[in-house]
Amino acid sequence: MSDGTVCPVCGNKKGLMPISEYDCDTCGFTNAFVNYFASTEGNRRWLRSVEKAKAEWLEKQKPKPSISNSLITASGAIAWNDTGKHTIYIALGRDALQIEEHAAGFSSSERNYAVLHDDGTVQVYGEENDFGQKNTSLWKDIKYVLVSPNCTYGIMSNGKIITAGIPVSDNTGKWTDMIKIDGGSSFVVGLRKDGRASIAGVYKGSEKSGLIKGWTDIADIKAGRDYILALRNDGTVYYSGESDEVKTAVESWHNVVAIAGDNVYAYGLTDEGRVLMAGTCPRFLDRGRSKAAGWENISAISCNQTGIGAVTKNGELLFAGTIAGDIQSIMDIWEESIKKEINH
Repeated sequence: MSDGTVCPVCGNKKGLMPISEYDCDTCGFTNAFVNYFASTEGNRRWLRSVEKAKAEWLEKQKPKPSISNSLITASGAIAWNDTGKHTIYIALGRDALQIEEHAAGFSSSERNYAVLHDDGTVQVYGEENDFGQKNTSLWKDIKYVLVSPNCTYGIMSNGKIITAGIPVSDNTGKWTDMIKIDGGSSFVVGLRKDGRASIAGVYKGSEKSGLIKGWTDIADIKAGRDYILALRNDGTVYYSGESDEVKTAVESWHNVVAIAGDNVYAYGLTDEGRVLMAGTCPRFLDRGRSKAAGWENISAISCNQTGIGAVTKNGELLFAGTIAGDIQSIMDIWEESIKKEINH
């Protein structure tokens, strides 16, 4: 016998005025709200259909691979992660193109940048190593990497965090089941396999950190300087930060496939290729970033602290704001070498 009020496939409650008396309006499973069966065999067949439909439903809820997360706008470079070819193309702001084959991930701060290789090792580049943030030569079995100014974080295949340098909090060493981590000015936020978030360090919105821990069904998470964005599997977005005005705007977004944030603005990319924006700053600090709200036909977005990069569906690179390197040099390298890889 079924519960009769909760769908055994998706877990949603039966609506007060359902379209069908027996079928689930959310996942479409037929006979979700049947209370009794004519025979034991009928019940067994129903249970088998529930298990099959539930597996299919859970698979549909998983974040789908998307090029919307392939662009990385760093402080002094813009990179493209071609997951199909396992190759990362890094356009550096000094007329240089770095190509990393057999690569799975890239991360950058204003001091260093790192490449995660397919074999689980991590190579950190840059001259500075004042805090030991480059000391990753013994790392292995890494699935995700984050470079912050004083620390490099790695997520191992078992979901635990390993660090090189000085982490914002020792609590990250206690985290488990992690799949992603991102950092703000003095805190880090992690995404767990179960779609929930963890936070460590000094967060200005600390009084709201309890709310963050209550977030569910998260597909991606981003940390701005003093705020947090989380993209849900249904295309809506959570926001935690100081400005209620920004929160109101962000939490009204729908059909979002990617999120990004810099030191003042929160961005969302819709499934139609439009860029959504929330936040305000003085005009002289905007540096053209507000025009991103007019961008269309976009397939990927990414931010550094003071700028936003985007790639159109035909592979053109757009940028607004500031970057430490020579942006024209980066744009030229993209046009000459990376764009053709995207369109190939």
